Amino acid sequence: MQEGVWSNPWTEGNNTETLFDTSVARENQCILDIEAPKFHLFATYIALNCRNSLVLIHQHRAHIRILYERYLRQLALQKVVSQTLLFPLSLSLDHGQRQDFDAALPLLQQVGFQFDITADTIEVTAIPMEGQPQQAEAWVMALIDNNADGGSTPVENAKERMALKLAKLAAIPAGRFLSPEAMEDLVLRLSETDEPKYTPDGKQTMVNLDSDALVSLFNA
Repeated sequence: MQEGVWSNPWTEGNNTETLFDTSVARENQCILDIEAPKFHLFATYIALNCRNSLVLIHQHRAHIRILYERYLRQLALQKVVSQTLLFPLSLSLDHGQRQDFDAALPLLQQVGFQFDITADTIEVTAIPMEGQPQQAEAWVMALIDNNADGGSTPVENAKERMALKLAKLAAIPAGRFLSPEAMEDLVLRLSETDEPKYTPDGKQTMVNLDSDALVSLFNA
C-alpha cells in the first residue's frame, strides 16, 4: 500500500487520511452544522439542522464532490493512493483500446492504478483505495474511454475529466445504508470542500428547507 492512504468508513481498513488539509479553517465549514444530529432517510439522504433550516444531503452526489477534489489533489501533487490486488487482473484490449490505454496511462497511475505492462499483456496490479477488485476492469475501461472522448484537450481539462469520472465510479451509491460514523465523516468532509453545495458538473448536493418553505408545504 502506498503512502497517503485515508480512512474509508465504507470499507474495511485502518488507514489514515493525509491528503486533506484540516489545519486551515474554511469559510465553507460554516455552511453545515457538523455537530448537529443526523438522520438517514431512504438510505440516500442525510438530514440535519443547519441555521434554523432542515438540510437534506444527497450522499452519492456529496461523495462525488469529496472524491473529485481528492483526485484532483492527487493529480496535482502526484501522491499515489493505491491498494494492491491479491490477484493481478489481465486486460484484453484491441489495437485501438491499447492506444487509448497508453494515452491515459499517466493519469491512471496518478489516481491510484498500477500495471504490469509488456508488449503483449497488461495486468492491473493495484487500484484506487475506494475500488473493489471485481470493479477493476470496468473502471479502467470506463476511464480510458472517458479520456479518449475528450480528444486533444489541455492537460488540466483531461485531469478534471479523469477526476470526475473516477469520482462518479467510486462514490457511495444512493440506496446504501450508512452508519452514524459514516454520515458524520461524509458531512465533515463535504464541509471542507471548495464547493460543498454542488457536484463538479453542477448538480445540487443538498437542499435547504427553512421554516417558510415548510409552512408553505403544509398550506398548499
